[in-house]
Amino acid sequence: MTTDHLPDPGRTKTRSTLPLRVDLFNPAGVRDARSMTIRAAHVGMVLGGFTVGVASTSPMPPEYAFVIVSSRDGTLYTSGVVGAVLGALVAVVVAARLRSRLGLAMSAVSGLTLLAIGPVVGSSPVVLYTNGIGVGLLLGGLAGLSGASDRVRLQTALAAGVVGGLLLAGPLDQYRHSTAVPSRYADYLSEPQHNTDLLALAFLAVTAIVVVVALQSGDFDASSESSPDRPTRPLVAGLILPVLGLLLYWQLVRAIDALGTGPAVQDRWILGVALVPVVIAAAVWLENRTGTVLLAATAFIAASEGAQTAWFTDSWLWLLVPAALVALGAALGRILPQPLFGIAALALVAVSAVFDTAPWDNLHTGAVVLLLPAAAAFTLTASLPSSAPVVTTSLAGPAVFAIPLTADFGWTAYTPLKRGDSAFEPSAWDGMSTAAPVVAVVACGLAIAYLQRRPA
Repeated sequence: MTTDHLPDPGRTKTRSTLPLRVDLFNPAGVRDARSMTIRAAHVGMVLGGFTVGVASTSPMPPEYAFVIVSSRDGTLYTSGVVGAVLGALVAVVVAARLRSRLGLAMSAVSGLTLLAIGPVVGSSPVVLYTNGIGVGLLLGGLAGLSGASDRVRLQTALAAGVVGGLLLAGPLDQYRHSTAVPSRYADYLSEPQHNTDLLALAFLAVTAIVVVVALQSGDFDASSESSPDRPTRPLVAGLILPVLGLLLYWQLVRAIDALGTGPAVQDRWILGVALVPVVIAAAVWLENRTGTVLLAATAFIAASEGAQTAWFTDSWLWLLVPAALVALGAALGRILPQPLFGIAALALVAVSAVFDTAPWDNLHTGAVVLLLPAAAAFTLTASLPSSAPVVTTSLAGPAVFAIPLTADFGWTAYTPLKRGDSAFEPSAWDGMSTAAPVVAVVACGLAIAYLQRRPA
């Protein structure tokens, strides 16, 4: 009897363990080498996320709800918050209900098409709604496409793009208009004749092309169409939280209308902080740790008061600094996925706001300029991955919740030229204005610490 037909023990061991290693640690198999490289899908996520961030916070109609005389009805249909809420609602529905890769890609491209109306038509109430729907279709489509085998890196790229767009939306806006007068006087002058923003249109076209190329090349090979069921809790949370943000904004306008004419009329709108426990409850209600990124986004909002104004410069080259800091924070968030470190950094940014008098106000400016971009990107990316609907609600949250969480208000007709108190002794107003965002950031951090005890 010969043994030619028997397998060699050594070769059997080698051949049986190698497929087991591949199956456990690399479900994509032969795509392992490609997963370590930057693909078209990653570029598309960054460009699309940046577009979402800029479009979500760019001012739409020339009228704001605050200047509508003796009426608050405009809050519900002509304010910028309405467009942001509309975008958040559309995004979470798209991310929760669409499953096919083609449908999600078509949603993203359709969103980019709607966003192109603004650069062509200009500011108008119609653009407010087309812009909101476009943001929702784009964000929901990209978040759905991020549910692939490379989910962590795709969601990281999307989050980094959104953070960069949110921080640079205001500074970039000054380069999209005429520079004949300083940008700080533009609000007091007549509206200039609108010119088509060719640069914005080109950017939207490039983003659409990259998304289509990524789809055709198979970068979204294992999209969320493989999900066995449709999430209910993320969808409910994604529908309720934006509406709550709109209602709080309406209440803020009502509070401003009720202000008296006495000497002490400045105040922080404490009711806006009520949004934080609701967000915490929603994050705890979500499955496992998926709500961590929602808490990270809320902490970012609370700490980012005045962040956009810090980047208004005479040279657009300086805008590359926050972009580089966001990229650095996103990379560190993947290397060290511990969002509590980012929460600590965001708390420092919030605390620094108590120094609002020269020369110590440079501390807050430095924290916003050098620490906030990296800390925000780190906290968000370290909280990933999460489900697509939760990601959409989290990334749409800054535009919806920013005003309720960070609003200061009061009369500014009389401003003393010199303060009587020292910068080392902040007034009660300064203390209250600083305490509210600090408490919000710390509360989000405690909730994240609780969620981290759950299974991943």
